Amino acid sequence: MCGIFGYVGTRNEAPQLVLAGLKKLEYRGYDSWGIASRQDEQLLVEKHVGKIGHAMTSLAGSQAALGHTRWATHGGVTHANAHPHLDCHGRLAVIHNGIIENHSELKHGLLARGHVFTSQTDTEVVCHMLEDELAGDAAPDAAGEQFVRLSAADPEGCEALVHALMRVFRRLDGLSALGVLDQHTQCIAAAKNGSPLVLGWGTDGNYLASDSSAVLEHSRRLTFLEDGQAALISGEAITVYDVASGVAEPQVRIWDITWKEEAEGLDGFSDYMAKEIREQPAVLWRLAADAGSEAQRLADEISHASTVHFVGCGSAAHAARCGDWLPTPDRRRSAWPTRSRTPAPSTSSAAGRRRTPRAAASTCSRALRPARPTALSDPSSGIWPIFWTTAASSWGSARVVKPSICSSR
Repeated sequence: MCGIFGYVGTRNEAPQLVLAGLKKLEYRGYDSWGIASRQDEQLLVEKHVGKIGHAMTSLAGSQAALGHTRWATHGGVTHANAHPHLDCHGRLAVIHNGIIENHSELKHGLLARGHVFTSQTDTEVVCHMLEDELAGDAAPDAAGEQFVRLSAADPEGCEALVHALMRVFRRLDGLSALGVLDQHTQCIAAAKNGSPLVLGWGTDGNYLASDSSAVLEHSRRLTFLEDGQAALISGEAITVYDVASGVAEPQVRIWDITWKEEAEGLDGFSDYMAKEIREQPAVLWRLAADAGSEAQRLADEISHASTVHFVGCGSAAHAARCGDWLPTPDRRRSAWPTRSRTPAPSTSSAAGRRRTPRAAASTCSRALRPARPTALSDPSSGIWPIFWTTAASSWGSARVVKPSICSSR
């Protein structure tokens, strides 16, 4: 539930903009935070353990900055483990949401090549992998030879940065969202698989965030990155790429957001949990009124499934547990009513990725995630998916078919 916010543009208060953005992402939960800023041809990093609260950044004004709120997974809650992390030369600042499952293997190779690590995080391997890629020291992957030639021809350019990030991203296992600020080019590159990333198209610069709530006061023209996509963000433009091929997307969907910004704030409540609980009845009415056909389609899919699995993580896992006790027509404890009424216990999404049960083709999985402070946004606008329909013979080969109720496409 970490938070990401970045800015590149003509405004000279980038660190202050990033700090304000991180404050709007506090609802996501975190234990430390930090900001990297490009100043006087170098990267300066400010990190803190604890809450942001009414904190002010000590970084001077600049036109490019990248920040992060961290919820510790690899390594304790320390100043050294807080993001952003730097490469050995201090050129690149990297922030990361998610888990890099093969980080130990990658770190072993980087240590053998002489890289020095200053944290216990899985994220730091990306800093050093990018350092090698941009220096031309890393072996190209099977799909990346043409991009190596591009980087060698323009090792300092913004395009070299995003191609280097895509090569690194293809080597990472797990679900992640990455952002990197390059002090040489004053550009930000990002890539995602699983964890959300939002791009904001502004008139005086462009934005990167993990949630629209942090961007709306600056821009209402948003692009929601899909899994397997990367982005290059400069003060003048945003370019979206397909990570697998490294090719720029010919068309990018830009959403013109119309919902009221007040829906993003606390609106008088003491915290976001209280706000979201009180909003639930209104959200259900909005779904029924504006997305009734999608809700009916979801209900039909569930009714025709032999088994229904509920998958969630954190507070969403607790919500999924309720599905264990929804009664079948004969009042037995089971999953949602299905023709075979097969019990289907809820599953942690972290555990689910490592399980390989024998699931029939008619098995229906429902992935739940915690509510957002955007709950009252228009569900028919297709911004936030609420349920994802999956069809799979095992967890390991699960494939997202299409978001249900609120499509992100």
